[in-house]
Amino acid sequence: MFMQDEPTLKFHGGMFMSFIPVVIYALVCATLFIYFKAFNMEALAAGGLVALLIGGLACTSYQKFWEAAINGISSIPSVSVIVILLMVGMFSALVKLCGLSNGFVWLANYTGIHGSLFVAFTFVATCIVSTATGSSLGTMFIAFPIFYSAGLALGANPMMMAGSIV
Repeated sequence: MFMQDEPTLKFHGGMFMSFIPVVIYALVCATLFIYFKAFNMEALAAGGLVALLIGGLACTSYQKFWEAAINGISSIPSVSVIVILLMVGMFSALVKLCGLSNGFVWLANYTGIHGSLFVAFTFVATCIVSTATGSSLGTMFIAFPIFYSAGLALGANPMMMAGSIV
């Protein structure tokens, strides 16, 4: 039998109320990505903070909720993920400023790659980026600004481009 040393958090309305922050954050992500087509790290962080604030209200002890949240955030794996995402965000901003997407359009035109062939190239390139970052979200933040607009400029199907990146 599994014994838990640490006390668990109690929520008004039962443990299903603990899913409130997750649901709110998923809705924020879906709204940002699907409706606004915005890939912004600051907006995602703000959505996470709002989800935690609202989720804390569902907990019977606001102080214990935030102690648990801080313990989770300050763990070594969490800090590693945060640092990786910050580096990916900086790299993504640098790539956008350098106009790398325009370079891919030029290179594809020069080599004769258009449409579906560029979708296949994007898939392979995104797989390589994903291996390097180790983060699916970080990969999307890097790949969408570079490849998606270049693929559309080269006549690729928008759905296939999005699928090759995701």
